[in-house]
Amino acid sequence: TVRLVLDGATHHATIESGLDGDREITGAYDNARLARDRDGTDRLDEWRRSSGIELGRSVAIDVVESGFLYGVREPGERAVYEATEPPDEGLAAIARDLDGDRDD
Repeated sequence: TVRLVLDGATHHATIESGLDGDREITGAYDNARLARDRDGTDRLDEWRRSSGIELGRSVAIDVVESGFLYGVREPGERAVYEATEPPDEGLAAIARDLDGDRDD
């Protein structure tokens, strides 16, 4: 999962490839497990509704730390993000193992 900032709040999301090959963020959740399982409240949908953005409309995606931290905002709006470094790869691997997300 990656971290996704919506109106200053950080959530967890998965980035998937759509049928047309474009990348899609299909939801944002309160933690990594909820993002993987698509369980709980979808904070991206909440943000979209509260912002009055209709489905299919474009939004701006800011890359803060590639592969780790992204921001979503309405086009024309400004946002400031707190840059944080991704966790140490060794620690991230331990966390994946504990969550049962082994790649091998």
